Amino acid sequence: MPYGRIILHIDETIENLDHDYIANELEKYTGKDVKVKGGIFREYGRESTPEKIARTRIASLESRIFRSPLPVEIDVEKRMLAGKHVRGIIYDGWKLLHVMLDHLPVESIPDHNIVVTSRLIGTLEKGDNRYHIRTVLHSVPSVISTGGIVQGPARPRAYYMEDNEACNVPYMGYGDDRMSKAVTSYALQTIMWRHTGKPFCSKRGCPLYNSHWQEELIDSQVDGRLCEEHRPKLYLSSG
Repeated sequence: MPYGRIILHIDETIENLDHDYIANELEKYTGKDVKVKGGIFREYGRESTPEKIARTRIASLESRIFRSPLPVEIDVEKRMLAGKHVRGIIYDGWKLLHVMLDHLPVESIPDHNIVVTSRLIGTLEKGDNRYHIRTVLHSVPSVISTGGIVQGPARPRAYYMEDNEACNVPYMGYGDDRMSKAVTSYALQTIMWRHTGKPFCSKRGCPLYNSHWQEELIDSQVDGRLCEEHRPKLYLSSG
């Protein structure tokens, strides 16, 4: 699906994210104009927006169950839209995506819209018995979760056993200086998906690699470089 330009909708609550760096890198790799806007819900929010977001919160990690939000939950969403940092809430990725699409101006649909959010998103795929935290959703609009980048890819078992040596490994964290590079890599994946339907590369070290572990993420999404196969394809596919 060809597109005119790339639009980044970046939540204001994300700490230490270099918007200019991400935009410049995407322009360099794709040859497309990149426009940066504020968070999609802040830019195009309506009175009903907080409640609609609250309705996408998952009620159980084991099943796709939703319930009517409590007034306090809607109030939390209002405060988040006003800039308050709240962590630990998981939203159903596909349900939240529909809310985002509902807020996206019709005239921008021909563009490649990427929503960068601090919210944790999870999906319960067919055959799964549990929600999984996601870093990115390849969709219209595409969604990148900085919370998912921190919490999605797994750490070694020793980390969860509070092994001191494992805990000292420089995994991604909130407000991480490397987050801009990681977001850029996931944005490149969404662009490849937009044109080929195949966002991933099998080569570890390429930003298009589908990282399931934090060490893979650092090798590929932070320190990686586009492989010889995908560097020209990414640019040519955007024409």
